[in-house]
Amino acid sequence: MKIVTLTLNPAFDVHCFAENFKPYHESIAKITSKEAGGKGVNVSRALQANGVNNLAVVIVGTDNGEEFVKALKKDGLNVAPVYVDGRIRENITLHETENPETRISFDGFECDESVLLQVQLEIGAVDENTIVSFTGSIPKGISATAVLTMLENLKKQGAKIVIDSRSVSLEQLKAFKPWLIKPNKDEAKHYTGIEL
Repeated sequence: MKIVTLTLNPAFDVHCFAENFKPYHESIAKITSKEAGGKGVNVSRALQANGVNNLAVVIVGTDNGEEFVKALKKDGLNVAPVYVDGRIRENITLHETENPETRISFDGFECDESVLLQVQLEIGAVDENTIVSFTGSIPKGISATAVLTMLENLKKQGAKIVIDSRSVSLEQLKAFKPWLIKPNKDEAKHYTGIEL
């Protein structure tokens, strides 16, 4: 069985702690962790932790992509990076002693749909013994339609397609008919119109 995870819009997840954070004032914070993240990357990590070989195909920005790829390789992942101009986005979560956390998300790279050709090359040959998991968001410059067209080509070759992405609408999911979807609670509520 060949398993490929796709992370088209990865992020660095930076967590910091400030003991006495005050808005509108200078605050000293300590970085407690910085991880190369993204839903697809996390799927690859979970598979790897359970002894399941897989390929993590990730679009990365040239400005900070080497650090990202190095972190994934350190975690033991088999990673196939596709480089584009710009930076991988960063999500900074500030934790405090008493108040809820504060999160700041920076914009990341923007690319065009031609990068999906390189993504397909990194995926390689697929057949009925292949699972391709597309999870997470889509970067600026690429439409959900273009991603679904790429996935449809893989599906026609026999690959089983998994989709877990807010960037894909319920109507698009219905038309595409993926092998598996994994909505979280908010997405399931959005898709069904039912309070869960």
